[in-house]
Amino acid sequence: MATNKQLLQAIAIASKRLDKLNLIDAFDGRKPESRPTASQQEFFDDLSTWQYSAYAVLGGNQSGKSQCIRKVIALLLEEHPDSPIKRKESWEGPLQILLVGKNYKQIEESIWRGVMSFFREEEIHVTKNGNVLYKATHRVTGNTVIFFSHENPGQCRERVQSFTAHVAICDEMPVGHNAFKLLEELQRRVMINGGAFILPCTPKSINREVKAMVEAWKPPNGKKYILKSLDNPGMSEESKTNFITSLETLPESYRKCIMEGAWMTADNAVYFFDDDRMILPLPPTYFAGWRHVVCIDPGLDSATGLVVAAEDPASGFWYTVRAEYIKGIYVVADLVQEIRSRVNGLNVTKYVADGASTWFIHTANQMGMHCSTPYDKNNRREEMMKNLQTGLGTKLFITPWCIDLIDEFKSMQWSETVEGKVQSSSRFHTADAIRYLWDCIPKFEGSKLVWTDAHTALREANKKRKEIEALEAKLRSRAGGHVAKPMKVRRR
Repeated sequence: MATNKQLLQAIAIASKRLDKLNLIDAFDGRKPESRPTASQQEFFDDLSTWQYSAYAVLGGNQSGKSQCIRKVIALLLEEHPDSPIKRKESWEGPLQILLVGKNYKQIEESIWRGVMSFFREEEIHVTKNGNVLYKATHRVTGNTVIFFSHENPGQCRERVQSFTAHVAICDEMPVGHNAFKLLEELQRRVMINGGAFILPCTPKSINREVKAMVEAWKPPNGKKYILKSLDNPGMSEESKTNFITSLETLPESYRKCIMEGAWMTADNAVYFFDDDRMILPLPPTYFAGWRHVVCIDPGLDSATGLVVAAEDPASGFWYTVRAEYIKGIYVVADLVQEIRSRVNGLNVTKYVADGASTWFIHTANQMGMHCSTPYDKNNRREEMMKNLQTGLGTKLFITPWCIDLIDEFKSMQWSETVEGKVQSSSRFHTADAIRYLWDCIPKFEGSKLVWTDAHTALREANKKRKEIEALEAKLRSRAGGHVAKPMKVRRR
């Protein structure tokens, strides 16, 4: 029969096991009742199979992206039998995790303390170099996490080259010209073990190489997860209101980055352009009978920008059909003829041109291409840009093949010396053309399709065929079901 002491010991052990199980289910070890959101759980679910080699967790401030990493590290260190995230079957021996953060102070105070909330202090052995974290090892499993700072990406890259790992994590995006090389090196460190690289960050850093790398992480090789700040259940309604208010005076691209984990554009960027929201292919129902608007930004000395947009009669949304440059034509009449040839067969209901290009408009009008112009465009420039920004991704969508236009949206920046002036503004003819087009866009009138000449010819031919068949049927009925075949006339 068990003694009171043995019973107390059994109760204590059972209590610890229950606490551990509660922590395994918890999103935050400091809040055992906390649970992940749907987007956070999607990330954890994918890690349970390790089907990808690269994971990007793009999140706004207070979106829970760092807490996702704390939980992952804790689960991998302990490898509890009931853990939802287990080692990959091919991983042998004690697990090694490389954790790279902004600096050692941030790693210890922000990330590591959160990891330790899942453990009792005696479960983990921590090694320091002086006052700086070096590594931490789980006393039972022997699994280890090694700490690095990416404050100097070049030096950090040299340090991690001495290690191989099963999982590498870079908390927040490094900055500087060596940032891309460091992220590339971390992926190499896990490659030999068939491991995984995880990048949780708020993408404030403007690095085209890094962005291109992360955007390429798509199944079956990688995946991106978007965590939004306002989806965080830990934020009260008052906190959310205060959070939104604190961002009101900031640029739109910065607000979207902080709140939604969208890629940050330059502080002096003219437009915020989000590929996922603003780039869409033409609907499968598109055809030449949709209403089309053609806009021209003439430039005989350099090149003419041409943008053609079509309206979906079902939704009223507009899609770019073409956005390109016409080069090497220096005669206005020839330019008008070239534009006509490029939109031939389309139901063009409106032509729009830059009102300052009177030399083009005069000739175009004489040739029957009557062009509208934006009203008072010089004094309404910022208003027109704001209206275009509002339309992008809501009523106006850019098709993926309009590469010149997409590049211009992403490249246009305000001058740092002259207020209200766009740097190298004479280069952006397709961006200017779509701004004029959007300012002159016709109102939505519902489903009004116009058949082109080709469609009309088909309809007429079909109509005549039906008339002939009806006539033949009538003749058959009169002749008792027999109609003589028409005689063939031999040509002389």
